[in-house]
Parts: sequence; structure tokens; C-alpha cells
Amino acid sequence: MSVYVDRMGVCPEVPNELLQALQFGEGAFETIRVDEHRGIEWCDAHWSRWQKGLAYVGVDVNSHLRVEDWITAIRALAKESGCASPWMVARPQGVITNDGEFRWWVQWSVGKQWTHPLTLGRVPVTPLPDEDKPAALKLNMMSHYRQAERLAVSNGWDHPLLCTKDGYVSESSRANLFWIKDGCFYTPSLTCLPLHGVMRHAFIHWVQSQNGRQLFEVSATFEELLQADTILLSNSLQRITWVDTLEGSMKKKPDAFDQWMESFDKATHFTPI
Repeated sequence: MSVYVDRMGVCPEVPNELLQALQFGEGAFETIRVDEHRGIEWCDAHWSRWQKGLAYVGVDVNSHLRVEDWITAIRALAKESGCASPWMVARPQGVITNDGEFRWWVQWSVGKQWTHPLTLGRVPVTPLPDEDKPAALKLNMMSHYRQAERLAVSNGWDHPLLCTKDGYVSESSRANLFWIKDGCFYTPSLTCLPLHGVMRHAFIHWVQSQNGRQLFEVSATFEELLQADTILLSNSLQRITWVDTLEGSMKKKPDAFDQWMESFDKATHFTPI
């Protein structure tokens, strides 16, 4: 893993003082897929959310850097560290240090595709309420996701399913949730406190652009999800993938899945590097 640090350029690792700031300070981050040939996926959307996340903790990003600085950092990492896989992960971080100073950096690592079968199961962890973690932002306060993942693994599942205190399905720890029933698409509404992922937003708009496809944002119970024909997970790195089993209940990959992804890929926006 390499990193681009503000004021320093490409470095082999993040300086210790910044790691301490990341551990104990306030900040926001993004996780971005970078295609080896086509460039940064949904760069502007990630930048916009990063701005909002840092504004939430009191940082005016525009007074420190521009989106072009992000692009410069990712280009430098791609040039000096190379692409060890068809797609790489760029993870911009911005934090307020213990001295009250704003610092930022971009980590660069190999992209790894999830493998099937993928299993999903409920864990007794709820999403944080809006006043502590706005659903649209990726803030450093993510320890509840790590707890959910540990519980899922202890039950033999690959991914945890988080539900709200009222019992409505919300999200997984690393992905947004979609499902298909009788040809219609569904996803938890933002009132169920899923993180409003960049890929969630893009996939909703793609489905709505397809003639004859309907998508509903709903409040649904686990029992309703269990009746789905297909369950999908989405995030910026994996894009869209299917779940093979939900707590032992077999789910199917849609017959047209590969054609959908080919069409969705054509709608994806890239910033060249």
C-alpha cells in the first residue's frame, strides 16, 4: 500500500502522527474504485460527499484544496506505485489533528472482488441515529460496523445485515441493500438509516432509467426480505453483486444480471488519470 500525503507527495506509509489523528480525531473518508484504464469512478460524487462529511465536523474543504488536488494525488499514486490489479482502491482521508489542524491523504491499495457464494445474516447491531451519523456521510465513527462484521463471522456469514430499532432492514456493514420481488426492485428508504452510498444513488437512477423497471424505497421487515427472489449488495468497490443465501434461505442470481451490469457500466462516469 502506498499513500499520497498533503505537503509530502507519495510516501510508503501514513506518518504516525496522522494515524493517531485518524484513530482519535474527527474526520471523513471516501472509498473509490479506480479502473486501470478508464480512471476514477464517480469522482465528483465522492468529492461532494467528502466535502459534506468534513463540513459536518467543522472543516471548510474548499479553503484547503480542490477536487483537482484529489485527482493529482491519485494520478501520482497510479504513476509511481502502479496498478497491481485491473482496478485499485483510492481512499481519501481528511481529519482534524489533536492540534486542531486539518490534514488529508489518499491511500492506494489493490482492489479485491468478493467471491461467491456470499452469505448474509442479521446481527443485533442497529444503524446509528441521524443526529450522530447522518445517513448521507462517511464519517470516522464506524466502530458499530466492525462490531457487526465480527458478529456475522461468528455466525458463519460473510456479511451482516443491520436492522433499525423498529425492525426494518437497513444495510450491510460495507454495502447498501437491494432486492427483487416479482420483477420489481426495492431498497430501504433513508428513514431506515442506510448510508446513502454513491453506488446506491447511481443504481437507483439506472434502474429508473430502464423502461419497464420499477424501484421502490420502502420500510421492510426481515420477513419481507426473506421472501425476495433476489438480494443484491452495492458499494463503490464491488459495484453490484448478488447474495447467495440469507440465513440459509437460497437466493438466485438474476438471469439477466450480466446484461444489466454491462448496461450499468456504460452509465458509469469516469475521470481519466
